[in-house]
Formats: sequence, C-alpha cells, structure tokens
Amino acid sequence: MLSSTKQIDIESSVKCLQILTYSNKKYWRSIVEYGAVEKMCNILKQYASDLLVLNDKVTKINGQIFSLPADADKEILNGLRDEIKAAHEEILPQKNVDIATNTLSVLCNLCDQNEVKICLSEIKDLCEFIMKILRFAQNEDVESRIAILISDIVNANEAFKSQLADRGCLDLLMKLLDRDTEDLLVNVVNALETLCKNNLSNQNYCCDKGVLASLINLLSLNSGKFKLNN
Repeated sequence: MLSSTKQIDIESSVKCLQILTYSNKKYWRSIVEYGAVEKMCNILKQYASDLLVLNDKVTKINGQIFSLPADADKEILNGLRDEIKAAHEEILPQKNVDIATNTLSVLCNLCDQNEVKICLSEIKDLCEFIMKILRFAQNEDVESRIAILISDIVNANEAFKSQLADRGCLDLLMKLLDRDTEDLLVNVVNALETLCKNNLSNQNYCCDKGVLASLINLLSLNSGKFKLNN
C-alpha cells in the first residue's frame, strides 16, 4: 500500500506502521525486507519537493506584498494573502504534512536498529531531501523528527557529517536552539553533538558561530518554561 497511487492507501499504511513500530520493535526486519524504508523515503522526497515548490510560490507572493505602497488597497493585500493560503492548500495540504510527519515517526521508531540506519544511509539523495525538509518545513514536529533522523544516519555513516555540514545543516540546527519546545531542543542538541563528535571542522565551525553561548543559555533555563509537544 505504500506504493499505491491513492493517498488514502498511503495515509493508512503509514499510520498503521507508526502504531506498530511505536508499541513493538519486533517488526523492523520485515519492514526492511519488504523495502518499506525506501518507500517511506520516497514519500519524504515528494514532501521535500512540494516544500520547495511551495516556498518558491510563497516567496514570490510575499515579494509582491512587500513591494506594495504603505497606502495600498486592503483588498489587494487581502487578495495576496488569500493566494498564499490557496498555495498551501493546493501544493501542500495539511493531510500531506501529516503523512510526512507520521513517516518520519516510523523511521525514528525503527532507527534504534543498526540495520535500519544502514539501510537509510544507502538511500540515494538522502542528504539532499533531508536538508530541504529541515530548511523549508517550518513545522516543529517535522523539525524535531528530522533532527533525530540526522543523528541516526550520521551514526551509520561518518561521511554524512561533512556532507550535511556542506549543505548548511549546522547553521539550520543552531537556529533552532532559539526555540522553546523541549522535545525539539533535546533532539537538535543531540543532532549537533553527533555531527560534531570526532569532527574538528564541525566543532570549530559551531564554536565560531556562537553555539557555546546558546548551549550555556539552555543550561540556565528552567525546564518548566519549555513547551512540550504532545
């Protein structure tokens, strides 16, 4: 069903896998042997592609909004805002976001198995679509799960430390340290730790960009001030 052209089939399959892998990890081998990891990555590739198209569309419309004079007709402004809303509904409706989020959850649930990490690390263009999602998702649930996935694939393949860093991964993760959602922050810090472990280049880059100040600031915060994702 993951290979179905019907969205309802894909949605149902991913949700079932999410429930199965959350409660019991024994199914991981069957999932890998079926090729479900590759199929789930194809879902994420499509999501990443849609994010890029949506971002380009919204950026163009925002450019039109910013170029309007201060006394611009409110109907024109509201019309452009409606275009942004319509672009979201057309290019990336909420149901598609939910499917991508659940797909990431399944992969994160499975990645305590080293064979799953290795399978993921062998996916073509893995770093490319992960970076598109990290850069454009603007969704904390997605960002948190992508941070987990980054930690997992780097543990499977050291080469990804440089590949992700070259694509701007360190900068994007460090920006997320300004958020106030505890789950997201924990996963982002773990991802940064994994990317920097035994990698002097990444360590120096993060220090030069002020990561130590951000981490010290996190240590000074009371966890009761954080928001928790459900």
